[in-house]
Amino acid sequence: MAACDDGNPGSGNSPSVNTSLNGTWVDGGFEIKISGSTGVYTRLPSDTGSALWNDAKAKGYLKVGTQYYRNISQTGTLTWSAQKLAFGWTGNPNVADGRTSYTNCTITMSSDGRTIYEGGGSATRR
Repeated sequence: MAACDDGNPGSGNSPSVNTSLNGTWVDGGFEIKISGSTGVYTRLPSDTGSALWNDAKAKGYLKVGTQYYRNISQTGTLTWSAQKLAFGWTGNPNVADGRTSYTNCTITMSSDGRTIYEGGGSATRR
């Protein structure tokens, strides 16, 4: 019979580490659900912390269901390449003009599988 991963210190059955990127990731009031090659918002905070993103949210460009990551591809044991959402603006950098684009990024996971890092920010597994 195989041993169980019970996470009980001293039992000899240490819990396995989940290094799959699939799942829900939380950063402040943001939640993103990653599945396969995409990541979509499942929750947004009332204040995004960015005037541009707040304006995009108020205009409906940013909402639950909006795709944040696309073309996610694993490049190493704990790294992935992807493209992340960016909003366009003309004139005033705090006013979203409806244009969106995707920029290349790298996602790195901590060795315990609980945190991902991308672009200077981090999110924890829910």
